[in-house]
Amino acid sequence: MRYFCFVQFNFKDIFLASTIIIFFALISMHSSSCRNGEQENDSLLIPYLNDPAIKAITEKINEDRDNPELYFQRAQEFMRMQKVLPAYKDIERAITLDPENKNYLFFKADMMLSDGYAEGAKESLVKILAIDPYDMIAITKLAKVYLYAKDYENSLIQVKKLIDKDKSNFEPYFIAGLNYKEMKDTAKAIEQFKVSLQFKPDFYDAYMQLGLLASAQKSPLADQYFDNAIRLDSTVPESYYAKAKFYQDSKRYKEAKQIYNQLIRVSPQNANAFFNIGFIYIMEDSIARAKKYFNYAVQVNPIYADAYYYRALCEYELGEIVLAKSDLTQCLALDPDNDKAQNLFNTLNKQ
Repeated sequence: MRYFCFVQFNFKDIFLASTIIIFFALISMHSSSCRNGEQENDSLLIPYLNDPAIKAITEKINEDRDNPELYFQRAQEFMRMQKVLPAYKDIERAITLDPENKNYLFFKADMMLSDGYAEGAKESLVKILAIDPYDMIAITKLAKVYLYAKDYENSLIQVKKLIDKDKSNFEPYFIAGLNYKEMKDTAKAIEQFKVSLQFKPDFYDAYMQLGLLASAQKSPLADQYFDNAIRLDSTVPESYYAKAKFYQDSKRYKEAKQIYNQLIRVSPQNANAFFNIGFIYIMEDSIARAKKYFNYAVQVNPIYADAYYYRALCEYELGEIVLAKSDLTQCLALDPDNDKAQNLFNTLNKQ
């Protein structure tokens, strides 16, 4: 015998049943939204599945979609490939699954900053400091992010926190120096860079900053600072270039050419070094030699508009009018707003 049970529902029962139905409907909608998001992410991955590392991690994710570490690993691989958008989607997914993982937040901050998005980097670092207010790495990075965003006041606030925690740490003094340099307070900038050297005597970047500031002040101390930078790392072109440019601006042309030639030995494709030697020879009225170095400059960098202009100027002085016109045409094709080239071209056309 089948028994039928007739149940009488009151208003409370109806309300409860309705609530349960709505609850499950919302879950269903959320699941559908997640599936749609996953499908969107999956479609985004298609162009990258030829990469063995991406393919291997994706297969693991398909088996375990709630494992944040797998999304983090894939985000790292995407950044290795310089693919920011899929990396961003993966690190966001990892953070959603594990919101207090500092490694994920640090990665996102670095990724945001590498893409020029200071606000995004700041947001991630602030979240780290909400988790751990004494994380010195996060405070240091935040000081740099504020500096990058030209928010010098807040950058210096973070610097003070770092110095209060460890007065012998060279890095906050250096960051402070960069802030004061950007604020055009040269005296304080120099003071801070010197303090950073007290705690790290082999600090290449501090010597370079001091050299650049001394160079701008036309101080003979620039020599010493650039020499120390070169001594610490003789493979970096910027220190040679800065020292040579200091000599050039000081009209110490012989010394400038010597350092530019050292730079060329370190960096044979440095078009600026060839160009500047050529420019110095113009200053010394050695037009044929100048042209030779502008030749080198355009060989190394075929889109160097100014090198074509100055080579044309040399050719004009040497009476090589056809060659001069050709170089001016090339210069103007690369830099249509170059008034000097246009004026010289007009002059040659009137002759």
